[in-house]
Amino acid sequence: MNVVSGAPNSGGAIIAMLGVKASNSDEVVEWIPFDNLKNGIFERVGSYNTFFKAEWQDGYIVRWNNVNNEWDRCSNKAICLRESKYLCGDDYSEFLREIQYQLIFRRKGAALAIYGITKDPLTMRYMMVMDYASYGSLQSVIDNERLDWNIKMANLYLIIKSLNEIHKEGLLHKNIHLGSIVCHGISDPYLSGFIFCGRVSDNPIDYPPIKYVAPEVLSKDRKHTKASDIYSF
Repeated sequence: MNVVSGAPNSGGAIIAMLGVKASNSDEVVEWIPFDNLKNGIFERVGSYNTFFKAEWQDGYIVRWNNVNNEWDRCSNKAICLRESKYLCGDDYSEFLREIQYQLIFRRKGAALAIYGITKDPLTMRYMMVMDYASYGSLQSVIDNERLDWNIKMANLYLIIKSLNEIHKEGLLHKNIHLGSIVCHGISDPYLSGFIFCGRVSDNPIDYPPIKYVAPEVLSKDRKHTKASDIYSF
């Protein structure tokens, strides 16, 4: 099963540039018409992204229906729209790289699902269409929920397990903080914010929130390592 596309103009080109060959429905990245997304609500502004909640009327692909000869979908799905501030002009390299990492680690249970790409016709900006984390960031969970030690330990275990999946790929996250961990429940965390994700040699041009950055990363060499990821954790 190949990536579902059908996007107009440069939207289709972006989908093609991903080069994803999906073998399962959870690996599909498709072009999603903006008018299929309803009831958009502004959620928050981050350092590198603006987030909205919306309802995807068609919903994501579940399976191929041989009887009806069409896709079965999970319709009226709550999704997160993420508009990237760093995407400008025709340079989609960082945008595509972040989507690719999101796909890789979604398959490993470390990241939320990404369903596709859309384009806001008013701002002309491309946006990622992702699963909606109903409990928000880990910071929000800590601020608003009563967490006993069992829940805290479960969260810590799942976060470090996800971080280990990244390190096993020879990659570093480089952006671990309470806002880049999102939750489906009080003990169901996922990593996000893969804007800086890469190898040790791929150093970022900017820093995540400074209080989470290891001292050695702030030095002249600015070298991220597995240890600096653990420091942020």
